[in-house]
Amino acid sequence: MGELDLEKIKLIEMNMLKEFISICKRHNFCYFMLGGSCLGAVRHKGFIPWDDDIDVGMPRPDYEQFLKVAQDELPPDIFLQTKDTDPEYIANFAKLRNNNTTFIEKSVSKKKINHGVYMDIFPLDGFTDKKAKREWILFKKSLYGNRICSLYDMEANKSLLGRIKKIIAFIFSPNVSKTISKLEKLYKKFDYKKEKIIVNHCGAWGRKEIVPKEYFGEGTEGMFEGIKVELPNQWHNYLTQMYGDYMTLPPPEQRVSHHDYTVLDLEKSYKEYIN
Repeated sequence: MGELDLEKIKLIEMNMLKEFISICKRHNFCYFMLGGSCLGAVRHKGFIPWDDDIDVGMPRPDYEQFLKVAQDELPPDIFLQTKDTDPEYIANFAKLRNNNTTFIEKSVSKKKINHGVYMDIFPLDGFTDKKAKREWILFKKSLYGNRICSLYDMEANKSLLGRIKKIIAFIFSPNVSKTISKLEKLYKKFDYKKEKIIVNHCGAWGRKEIVPKEYFGEGTEGMFEGIKVELPNQWHNYLTQMYGDYMTLPPPEQRVSHHDYTVLDLEKSYKEYIN
């Protein structure tokens, strides 16, 4: 399995973040540190000490342009993982993966995908401020999302409720590739530039990820492990919506990494572990 060497994982992820930022600067792409990475930048000036995540978000137009140019500009040891570049990858957001490492998470351990140490890149989309229309979109998103989630090896899928959701999701949308495409179309329904509300549809915090666009704005400078990064312009409002009293540390028993991995090897490529 391997022991979780947080400091070494952080160094590998920081290298990917630097390459990501370099491409964004070169092409004038907009990005923001998101979620725990934004919180870490504000509260710790870097990683949350007990965690190893790097999450960034990009306005949809910048995100799609980034996907077009990034792989040609990344060094050979970093792979741009999307549903188009890695056929069994089933998420609607991108990752950068280090090809020379292994970090196989339990939920995707059976997938023949790149399993290197990674950072997440989320598209930020415009969203409607009309309540009825928003609820309908969120309802459809949950049905499609349940179909995708049913493909992961998670304990929630093994419960009675989980099995019922899997059946309903399969009836609603049996074809996986079409489901992924339907989700993508749903996410892109509203124009980022025209809407006053934006959302990270692929984020882990549900409705908390729906925020006024002014929270992000054009971004503002912050520091993360000694390098300059872009934070949401109103990062206090954003972090308050996401986490409440974000400057108060959680109790000691909650200060743990949330990754559930089966294989961790920072010296060998994932290719040596998959069939």
